[in-house]
Amino acid sequence: MIFAFSACLFAAIALCSVIVFGGVWARNAAIAASFIACMSQFVAQDLSNKAYRASIYLAYGSFVVFHLAFFWLVRGW
Repeated sequence: MIFAFSACLFAAIALCSVIVFGGVWARNAAIAASFIACMSQFVAQDLSNKAYRASIYLAYGSFVVFHLAFFWLVRGW
């Protein structure tokens, strides 16, 4: 439980910092990553196996989009 909370807190701080300090591309990607992460949590509320797999795929997608946003933040885009 503490690990999940700390991971959530880190993600929120990282995404907020990209949104505040990033350029247009980084900001848009960070906002998209936030929405994908929210969809992942919403889908995870269902207890079926399909929903569980979909939630994991959405979480991985959010992770990839966040890395793209971080790359664009470092590049200054």
